[in-house]
Amino acid sequence: FSELAKTKDEKKLIEAEQQIALLEKLFSLELTRAEYRQISVTGFRPSALAEQLKSSGRTGTLEALFEDALDFYRLAQERERHFFENLFRVMQEKQSDRAVIVESA
Repeated sequence: FSELAKTKDEKKLIEAEQQIALLEKLFSLELTRAEYRQISVTGFRPSALAEQLKSSGRTGTLEALFEDALDFYRLAQERERHFFENLFRVMQEKQSDRAVIVESA
């Protein structure tokens, strides 16, 4: 859609729509690694989006939800790091160069 935007307002509206889509995925804990990186590295804040869209003033709740969701992903990455450290340690102890990981959703 961004190719179709002609005016500055149209481009801002499309950007806002993309940010809303990212927030929906963040709040439902469905971000990909790339999307998580995009949100955490760019300094994106839902309050800025809310202000841009002239929100009804519920940005405090939105900010808290945003931080909680980001914490979920931070903890997931930390858990994943520990998991692989332990996996590699056990593989070294058993002198194995292969492992099978079974994961469930």
